[in-house]
Amino acid sequence: MAPWCGPASASKAQSEAFHPHHPKDPSYYPLTAQLAQTGQILGVWNRSGNNHDSVGAVDRLAELIGDARERAGGVPIEVRLDAAFCQRPVLELLAASGVEYAVRLPMWDWLHVRDRISSRKQWKPVTKTVDAFSMQVAIPKWERSERVVVFRKRISGKPARAFQLDLFQPDDGYYEYSMVATNKSVDERTVGYFMAGRGGHEHTIGELKSGLAFASVIAQDWDAHSAWQILNALTHNLVRDFQVKAGIATPKKNSRKRTTRWRFRSIRTLRFEWIHLPGRLARPQGRSELRIAAPPAVQARIQKAIEAIAA
Repeated sequence: MAPWCGPASASKAQSEAFHPHHPKDPSYYPLTAQLAQTGQILGVWNRSGNNHDSVGAVDRLAELIGDARERAGGVPIEVRLDAAFCQRPVLELLAASGVEYAVRLPMWDWLHVRDRISSRKQWKPVTKTVDAFSMQVAIPKWERSERVVVFRKRISGKPARAFQLDLFQPDDGYYEYSMVATNKSVDERTVGYFMAGRGGHEHTIGELKSGLAFASVIAQDWDAHSAWQILNALTHNLVRDFQVKAGIATPKKNSRKRTTRWRFRSIRTLRFEWIHLPGRLARPQGRSELRIAAPPAVQARIQKAIEAIAA
């Protein structure tokens, strides 16, 4: 759903329309929320396929923030969102809840920011190809003023989509522009990396679709398909939890992108290593016993996981 992140981290909210074989037929458009540190799904809300990305986002965000406050007290919460969620009610909710946010801001004409960007002389480097600067932007329609970080990315050749080129076309190439509205007090580089971490949620959606059939439309019944989506999310969460507790996932340092704190293996890899093993259930002396025909390396891996879970 709307991008949501937990203590000292963030994640992206994502919606997907799923009816791959009949794209013109009525489909579902679920909203999901992810905890950035583990890549686990915090919630799945099914919707009709003819909804805008942001439908229901405000209520869902309010639920998630309230639940986090109740469970963890005053822990810092960070949220990062796509441009589809850049709306007045969303920003007001996040600001009132004491949440640090970074939201992709469309370059609407009525914001009157293009002249300010085109006349900008000094940009701060973010990466080798990306520069940025900050400015305060008044949004009269929303009766708000936001800190906006503007990014420009140097690209070679003509962009795939010919947009925003009326800003200026320097002789040394083209630029693509984007803006992020944020209440974070960190520098432009940190904001840039923080927003780049939204891709972690994309990866999770890909895992759900390719490894757990989240994209399959299994029934024309609303309740049945909603339950299917939730079961997919629960399975994904349990697999992630198993990897951490069994010592399969390897810890990694937190990064500016605020992505997962472990290196997880894909569901397909886990199926190959843990499930697709020859075995049979025997009952010597009336006691059930699972016998697996596995080489010593596989036996050691399984024994290590059993010991880790027991500990």
